Amino acid sequence: MRCNSKTCLMGFAFIALCECAANSAMTFARPKCLEKSAAFQPSSDAKPLPEKAIARLFTPKHKGAEQEIHYLAFSNTGQELISGLAYDILREHCKTACRWETKTWLLSEESSVGAYSHYFHARGISFDHSVVFEKNDDGKLQLLATKNRKVLLNLTEKERKEFNGLSADGTIVKLTEIGEEALIFRFVDVASKSTFGPVTLDDLHDTYVLSPDRRLLAWNCIDGTVCVADVKTGKDRFHLKTVEQPRKYGYPHHRALIFSKNGKYLATWDSYLPYLRVWDVAKRASICTIPAAWMKRVHRWDGICAEFSPDERTLAIGGDFDGTVTVWEIMTSKQRLTLKGHSRPVTAVTFSANGELLATGSDDTTILVWNLIKSKRANGSR
Repeated sequence: MRCNSKTCLMGFAFIALCECAANSAMTFARPKCLEKSAAFQPSSDAKPLPEKAIARLFTPKHKGAEQEIHYLAFSNTGQELISGLAYDILREHCKTACRWETKTWLLSEESSVGAYSHYFHARGISFDHSVVFEKNDDGKLQLLATKNRKVLLNLTEKERKEFNGLSADGTIVKLTEIGEEALIFRFVDVASKSTFGPVTLDDLHDTYVLSPDRRLLAWNCIDGTVCVADVKTGKDRFHLKTVEQPRKYGYPHHRALIFSKNGKYLATWDSYLPYLRVWDVAKRASICTIPAAWMKRVHRWDGICAEFSPDERTLAIGGDFDGTVTVWEIMTSKQRLTLKGHSRPVTAVTFSANGELLATGSDDTTILVWNLIKSKRANGSR
């Protein structure tokens, strides 16, 4: 997954949504600019796979467009790798989702959303295009499964007005109430239809992220700290002092907030500092500092991407200009792997459920799949 200023996407990344977009129906239209993907088909001029990589996947090509892989995730069964691609055509945005079979690494399914107005980065559709919000004949907003059009969730009139986002995988709906001096967040679980929250944010700076286990919400505060709160009660909140003091030219921009799978750890990155910190949430203490000089060279609006391994022992980080991905051991702050193969910055990373595979997506419009077990042995570790 990706985590940056455009989408806070580690664990659950919510997509900003304007009400006028929510009021319009979503239609699936294949853009004329979309050519059929070469997928995993070798060619005479194809580059050889880099060391430790087992597959290179080619995303759909778009004429005259700058495109970016902004989402990667393995399916729960591990049989598919899902990628989300955004591209800009004549100041309009399109999105394409691809599903790749992990046995053959061939493209099994491709769906696309037609161009929509600039800055409307989402119109109530999950990154994998599995669910979408639409208005029914009565004007009510419904969440539908895109394959069979099954109604998964109906929003009340009040909820429709507060509807502000859908999680990347389409399992959580975020509702936002705008108070006089604060934002009030509530969350709806699509499967159980249960609502949890509210959480009042009176000091939100920019980025926020929900932990994968849905227990905690973290966000960047105006005073330069990171606040963590219990989502169900909205209380038990505490602040992490991620920098010694706010910057001379304004407060820090933490363009990365990443929870581990069970919410045990939280990684924070400040765009003005050449390192990333990992915090033990229960102990409220920093346990790891990952130094990387290139982090300070990253433009604050571009950010980095990172994800914890399923066992919460390692952290994969991408974003360097040369396309390198590094894997770090959390408890020792030691770099375990260096993966080189992309020609441009990596914009999304994700682990398979068993932690054996790592998929990385890049601005070079390709996806590389790495065998970490093979990589660790090659690096002399087990």
